[in-house]
Amino acid sequence: MAAGEIFVPSGIASVADGIVWDATRSRPDHIARPASGLIDDFLRLGKGTDADILKFAVRWGPLYLCDHDLPVGHNLLGTTPCSLVPAGRRRGLVSESFAAWRSTSTRFMAALQVAVRLHATQPGFRTDWITLAGRWPHKRQPSIEGQWHRLLSLLNTWIRWGRVRPELVHGPARTRPVFDLAFAGVFGALTLQVAAVVARSDGFAFCSACTDLFTPTRRPVAYQRRYCPTCRKRGAPVRDAMADRRARLKTGGS
Repeated sequence: MAAGEIFVPSGIASVADGIVWDATRSRPDHIARPASGLIDDFLRLGKGTDADILKFAVRWGPLYLCDHDLPVGHNLLGTTPCSLVPAGRRRGLVSESFAAWRSTSTRFMAALQVAVRLHATQPGFRTDWITLAGRWPHKRQPSIEGQWHRLLSLLNTWIRWGRVRPELVHGPARTRPVFDLAFAGVFGALTLQVAAVVARSDGFAFCSACTDLFTPTRRPVAYQRRYCPTCRKRGAPVRDAMADRRARLKTGGS
């Protein structure tokens, strides 16, 4: 399989509290190549339905979580490496809970929210840090540089878990080998996209209407409202502009 592709197993299905699939099947249902909107879709799963999570997993594959709700490679150096969570007595059938998917999605969201504030030279909120790290990870009031160090340390850990790495690849359309970025499954692909966003200050913005994070199509302008695609379709920019005009008229402005 080429670098940058995801092996999506067949037979991913929903059970009462999560998804299941047969980890012994060698043939994939399909091969997925991540698109730019992958991380946006995943961030919505923190508040999504069970059906939303199943739809995402069928398209992009499972997260390959162990019973710690972390990628199975998170403790490869430990005395007892983790494994996928068995689902019942059937050999090879494994599962991931919907709760673990939502928890992973909210941690990714918290990382991006902390990064947005740090890019604006503001410290990340305590609530986001607790979501991201499980606790307030600072012994004293942290500096911006201190929070950057802590955030990047966590992201580099995710990069190791997702096995994000450079690889030399050669395809039929290429005349010579080139460097590409490889990763393990959709967790690795998501981590790669989060890292790319964090590395540039204009990667994400807060919607002025719903306050959710979204990926802007152009660099946000300071002190101007920003709207996600959903709120634009619902007419939020027009409503806000009309409200501004009424406010100006009321105060005697033009």
